[in-house]
Amino acid sequence: RASSDLQLVPIRQLALFKQMQGVKDNKGLKDEEKTSKVSEIQAQLDDLDRLTAALGAMTSVNKAVQ
Repeated sequence: RASSDLQLVPIRQLALFKQMQGVKDNKGLKDEEKTSKVSEIQAQLDDLDRLTAALGAMTSVNKAVQ
């Protein structure tokens, strides 16, 4: 099976989650900054979740066809 960057999606999700926790725990940021940064990170996580779901669906279809 060929290798691709898609294999790194779970690693990206973990990194973004860690980044989001760091923003939430950062006492030096104002609430508005925290909210903005958390929203940006959450949007990226949502994109990766959709990608993961699509990949899961594709994998299921491929297994059914074989």
